[in-house]
Amino acid sequence: MTLKEAEPFRSKNLAREYKTVNAMIKLYCNKLHHSEGICDECKDLLIYAEARIRKCPHYESKIPCKNCTVHCYIEPYKEKIRNVMRFSGTRMIIYHPILAFYHILSLFKEDRLKKRENQ
Repeated sequence: MTLKEAEPFRSKNLAREYKTVNAMIKLYCNKLHHSEGICDECKDLLIYAEARIRKCPHYESKIPCKNCTVHCYIEPYKEKIRNVMRFSGTRMIIYHPILAFYHILSLFKEDRLKKRENQ
């Protein structure tokens, strides 16, 4: 169970971000911790990630967290989420291709925004 399962996210971008992180953490836990559902350590990370996503100041024009200037995750969680993303990132194309596609699309969108700002 997550923190605020019944409360909707402030934007579609945040909802998609949460779906992606949720899928990545579950994939990581399933493959490395060999658990059927989600272990307590990964559940803790998922709850923390949801809280950070809900408080994201860039909810209207969500950019990938690794390129963000505001670092929301405190140190132990930052390292855990990096490990999850490093492991699950390439595997998302196989297990969750639509979420992976939207994530890659957001990277291109961010590049376009940067080019516009530089002109």
